[in-house]
Amino acid sequence: MHLPPTFKRLVSAPLSLLTLGVALLCALLNFWGDALLMRLAAGLPPLWQRLWRGVAVLGEPLLMLAIAAAALVVLFALRSRLTAARRDSLRLFGWSLPANWIVTEWLQFLFARHTPQGLLDGDAYGYTFLDTMPGVDSFPAASASGAAALALLVATTWPRLTRLALGYATVVGLGLFFALRHYPADVLGGALIGVLVVSGIRGLQYHYAQD
Repeated sequence: MHLPPTFKRLVSAPLSLLTLGVALLCALLNFWGDALLMRLAAGLPPLWQRLWRGVAVLGEPLLMLAIAAAALVVLFALRSRLTAARRDSLRLFGWSLPANWIVTEWLQFLFARHTPQGLLDGDAYGYTFLDTMPGVDSFPAASASGAAALALLVATTWPRLTRLALGYATVVGLGLFFALRHYPADVLGGALIGVLVVSGIRGLQYHYAQD
């Protein structure tokens, strides 16, 4: 099995630099930017926020799990009619999106960051760590993570759709911020996790195919 050229280009050496850069940016936003940016976004007209809230739904975890389930159904129903490359792509969709959701859920429990609503309502800002109470699941943003994972899967499976996929992930991320659901660092961190999970599973898939 050969790695698609687009996949190599997106997740090879530059991925380590991307990871470091996004991690540093998330840290800077946590200390100096997130609260300010969120208060500025909260001052925008309510209609603007409602419009972006509708856009943010496109990255919901349930939608990602539905796509994964559909990919696995197609894989098992049409297995004998599919090429090896297409079977590999469907497996990647079926495994990566649920795995990404699980990783994101665990990280939300680990960091237990207050949502923007806590900041806007009562000045609750920061991390409580290892907590499951409502309102402390802001980092990383699950919808941003799912959208980024799906965008990478689509871009590497159908390279002609790369711009559309990246646009989709970007719009979902902006929606999460402008709808006051997540801080910018949550969105960036979630997107990075989505990329890392898909890259890791694709690497494992390639590794075991060589054995």
